[in-house]
Amino acid sequence: MLATSPGSPQLTPDALFRPSTLTHIERVYPDGGVDVAIRVYLPQLFDSDGCLRCPESKVQVKVGLRSWRQLHPPQAEFPFWTETLNRIRPGTSLQFRFRLGHRSWQPFVPLADLERVFEILYVPKIRFDWKAAAPQPRHAHVLMETTLEGLVAGYEGGIFAPRSREEMFRDPITRQMLRTDIPNRLGELGIDEVMVTTASSVADRSALDPKFNYLTYDVADVDWQLGHTWDFLQWVHRLYEQEIAVVPDLPFVHQVRTPFAGSLDQMVDPDSHRPIYADAEATMFRDYGTWMFNLSDPWVRKQLVEKIVAFTVRYRLPILRLGYLDGLIYQYSSRETNYGEILLQELREALKVASPDTLILGETFAMQNDLVIRECVDIYYAPYGFPILEEITKPPHLRPQSQVPDFDRLLPALHHSVTCSRRNAVYAQLHDEIYADPQVMVGRPGTPWAYGKNPAELARFQGEAMIQAGLLPQEDLLDYVRRTVRNVEALTMFTANFMYMFVPGVDSLMLNCLEGAEDWKFHWDDVTEKQLAFWSNTGLTDRQTYLLHKQHRLDMARLRQIFRDYTLLDEDGCTP
Repeated sequence: MLATSPGSPQLTPDALFRPSTLTHIERVYPDGGVDVAIRVYLPQLFDSDGCLRCPESKVQVKVGLRSWRQLHPPQAEFPFWTETLNRIRPGTSLQFRFRLGHRSWQPFVPLADLERVFEILYVPKIRFDWKAAAPQPRHAHVLMETTLEGLVAGYEGGIFAPRSREEMFRDPITRQMLRTDIPNRLGELGIDEVMVTTASSVADRSALDPKFNYLTYDVADVDWQLGHTWDFLQWVHRLYEQEIAVVPDLPFVHQVRTPFAGSLDQMVDPDSHRPIYADAEATMFRDYGTWMFNLSDPWVRKQLVEKIVAFTVRYRLPILRLGYLDGLIYQYSSRETNYGEILLQELREALKVASPDTLILGETFAMQNDLVIRECVDIYYAPYGFPILEEITKPPHLRPQSQVPDFDRLLPALHHSVTCSRRNAVYAQLHDEIYADPQVMVGRPGTPWAYGKNPAELARFQGEAMIQAGLLPQEDLLDYVRRTVRNVEALTMFTANFMYMFVPGVDSLMLNCLEGAEDWKFHWDDVTEKQLAFWSNTGLTDRQTYLLHKQHRLDMARLRQIFRDYTLLDEDGCTP
């Protein structure tokens, strides 16, 4: 809740953290109006003496429908254009443009702690009365990775699902979800956290392609398709009431190129013609046309850090997932200074001050033993369970004994995970292994058969091979699939010492891959029409198919509860 001092007409924002390098709300008034502190940085526009290279350069802001307003020019010790906007109403739009010397005006969108719809920033409503705190489990965590759009699209036949972007602009996803009992339903699944990608994305969340959900154009924010700041505050709070935490997935190294006119990657130094926000040399691991921030600039790093910290504090987040840390470190591995490591160190230090209880869940594989990674990451996110999935679902002709796993391969994988000395987050299969991604296959060429398929699909292929060999009756195939999936997840789950992670397809026994037309949706029903049609070909009735799927869902929820009951943490909730 916002604090009010006696006799004061002004309120301070509910965050203890105020950015110094980002445009942000500086003050909130009882009538809802706010003061906005403008901070705009244009890198590389100062010479070695700290003087502006083009003294005639200007930056302007347009507030709502008002005329363009000039910002105060920067100083060498603080190279930001500044201004204070007084008594602005939440929902007011802000647009920016700059002119270098006497050149033409160009639109751009600076990094800011505001709301955003492509190239337009909006002043958010941030006053919120927190009654529920983020849950602090005293047992090992169960985290489900999904999407908010998937949760609502698969709920009650999609009656709450948006049909278009225009519809989400008027009635965003979280606002619709608050009209449902989805929070209660999530609580029945035996989970502690829901991990979702929240950042502004070029993906159309009414008809999602999961691969492109990661093509974001902001570092840490809430996509307008998901809702306004106020909507998301309500949604997070509603889950906290159910003892479920939201874990934002922040793929800040996946910034999409040229999503709109004035995006930061398009800003170019007029003399050198080099990008001023983007790292022109960062080409390693640049997938799907993404770009890397110029981390060698300390002011750019500070903006990124403040952006993430402000986001964390506003929503009182207990865990952040930082994706693709290997790529972040590798970008600078051949240079004299590894600015990726410096960024992580600066972020870690800033979080310790502003939000000391927040944990960093880091996606790191090859670089997990990097000294900086070890110091910055609290929970190591890795597919330690993948060798388990691989061995248990391996096609019979690839096994030494067709009917049983190779325990000489399986036991070392189990031992490695069980004896892990760090807090680990264990998956049987990562989200990006459930669609046919050539990059994943190239990275691990030894098991091409295991990629691009849901776990149930891998188990089905194995079961069908056993049917052909006369080792399994055809009518037992579905039961074989559900038992195999349950075994994989159980073995993976109980090797985790801090967090078990799973994707919803594990519970719904989804076949095929994540690229299917409807497979990105969360399937709340015990069985889908598509599954009924498929399993009828094996001789099962619809009722038999329904009951086996229902039993599997109940088994998985109960299994996760057993894991939580018997995998306890210390009294601080931090150590197994």
